[in-house]
Amino acid sequence: MWGVSLTMHRPYQTGELLIIADQPWETRCRAYINMYGSVLKEGDKIRIWYDLVTAKHRPGVASAESEDGIHFMRPVLNLHELDRSTDNNIVIPAPSRVARCGAIPKHRPTSGIAHRR
Repeated sequence: MWGVSLTMHRPYQTGELLIIADQPWETRCRAYINMYGSVLKEGDKIRIWYDLVTAKHRPGVASAESEDGIHFMRPVLNLHELDRSTDNNIVIPAPSRVARCGAIPKHRPTSGIAHRR
């Protein structure tokens, strides 16, 4: 119709892990990668965004980039604080504004609507 066709290939597992929690800001908090949320090809790079999770708190969404889609690098972006440091790759912080290893925010933001009891 338009000269475009969609071809899906059967997925298979290689046993390789694309991203593991091995960066200083991840090992300090005993973090792990929760899921691969989004993947986007921009020019020559493949970018991936994923949840970075500690035992008691979700620090936020982090990013990684690759030139081949197999070997991902996590750039230090210095955008948001985790455990009193901005040396990390977090692009969207958790709702607590300042995430600390193992911390759960005492007060969460509300919609601004007053609720009566």
